[in-house]
Formats: sequence, C-alpha cells, structure tokens
Amino acid sequence: MDNIDKCVESKKALVPEDGIILPATEVTFSDGESVYDVLQRVCKANKIHMESSFTPVYNSAYIEGIHNLYEFDVGKLSG
Repeated sequence: MDNIDKCVESKKALVPEDGIILPATEVTFSDGESVYDVLQRVCKANKIHMESSFTPVYNSAYIEGIHNLYEFDVGKLSG
C-alpha cells in the first residue's frame, strides 16, 4: 500500500483496502510440483485470476498478472 499513489487509476479498485489479495496461507505440495504449479493451484482454489506465459526454450513460466494486476500497474518497478 506504500505505492498505491502510483497505481494506474483504472486498477485502484482491484486493490483490496488492506492490500492483501490472499492472506498468509499454509499449503501442501506434492513431490515434483514446482512453485508455479502450487501458485496456479492456490489461485484457482481461491478464485484469484492469474495470467502467465510459458517459454519452452527456458522451460519456465512468467507470471504476467495476479488479481488483474500486472507489471508496471503500480509504478515502473512493480511487477
């Protein structure tokens, strides 16, 4: 919430009043699951929008946005 003044005006309504989209949550994971797998599962279970892209060359995922908040929506260093 320290940078809410830098938030794109059209996105301010998406930021919860306390700034917390998902409170601290204990999760379990299975052998072989990646952090991405767990994040995707937890977001789905909590009905939190998450958008990502996968780069096969690097075998990696890039999280583009969570809760409809994306890179640079809250200033040039956000994301």
